[in-house]
Amino acid sequence: MTLVVLSLSRVHSSYVNCIDILSVNRALYAMQSVPERFETERLVLRKYQEGDERSVFEYASNEEAVKYMNWPRHLSIDDSFDFTRYAIKAFEKNLEFAFGVILKDENKFIGSTGFQLLDSETALLGFILHPDYWHKGYATEAAGCIYNWLCRHSGLKYITALCHAANSASIGVLEKIGIPYECTENEISLFPNLEVENHETMYYRKVI
Repeated sequence: MTLVVLSLSRVHSSYVNCIDILSVNRALYAMQSVPERFETERLVLRKYQEGDERSVFEYASNEEAVKYMNWPRHLSIDDSFDFTRYAIKAFEKNLEFAFGVILKDENKFIGSTGFQLLDSETALLGFILHPDYWHKGYATEAAGCIYNWLCRHSGLKYITALCHAANSASIGVLEKIGIPYECTENEISLFPNLEVENHETMYYRKVI
C-alpha cells in the first residue's frame, strides 16, 4: 500500500477550488430558475414579451429618462423592437434578465429593471422609469425587489451598480435598497446621451 501525503498548501488549494466550483454551479443553477414574474405592493415585474416595443419606446425615447443611461436613446420604434427581441433571447439564455415594470392600478408599462451577469460571481443591477412616474418610490420598489431576490436566491457573490455622479435620484435609490458605495472614477464614454467629456461615475458593490 502506498501512502500519499499532500502538503497543507495543496490541500487548501484543492479545497478552495472545490468551493469555487460549487459556488459557480449554485449560481448557474439559480440563474436557470430566475422567476419570469415578480409582484410587489404596487408593481408587477415581468419578463419582456413580443409586443412590448411600443411601451419600451415611450420611456427609451424620452430624453430626460435616458439622460444618464449607459445605452443610447431609442430614435425609432425599430430600436425598441430590437431591444425587446434581445431582452427575450438574453433571458432565455440566462445572460441578462430584464423585466418590464407594470403599475398594477393602471396596468401601465412605466419602465424597466433587472440585472446582467458580468461573470459567474457578479450581477450588475439597473433600472429606468418614465419621468411621469418619478418621485413616487416606484424605482426603489422595483429595483429593491430584484436586489432582494439576488441577495437571497442567486448564489452570486457580488451585486454591483453604477451611476453618474449628477444623477441624485438614482443615487438615492441605490442607497435606499442598501448597495454600499465603493468608489468614484472618471469615465469618458459610459454615457452616450451626454456630451463626450469626462464624467464622474459612482460605483456600488454589495458582497452577498
